Amino acid sequence: MPYSFPHQLLKLRTEKQLSQAELATRLFVSRQAVSKWENGDAEPSIDKLILLAKVFNVSLDRLILGTNDFNQPLVKLNNIVKIFNSPVLNNLDLTIHNVVCKIKLEKIKSHL
Repeated sequence: MPYSFPHQLLKLRTEKQLSQAELATRLFVSRQAVSKWENGDAEPSIDKLILLAKVFNVSLDRLILGTNDFNQPLVKLNNIVKIFNSPVLNNLDLTIHNVVCKIKLEKIKSHL
């Protein structure tokens, strides 16, 4: 999903029939700051995001992501592979683990 905050900001501002200057005045920022947010050239601070959500009467999820659906994944990752430059599990001795497991299994069997 592409980053949708700039699109959401423009959409919500035009729905409220506010100019960039009018919105800037409500947020105590310059019109240029609002323009940069809408163009994706800059991002507002968290306090400005909270104020924007209040101005537009929307949740931060809707303001930032364009959705209120908490079940919608933000990112889907498939077939992630980590490649190591050298062996990671080389010379790993698991005998202690096996011994502990055998001892626990024998204790369980003795109580049956």
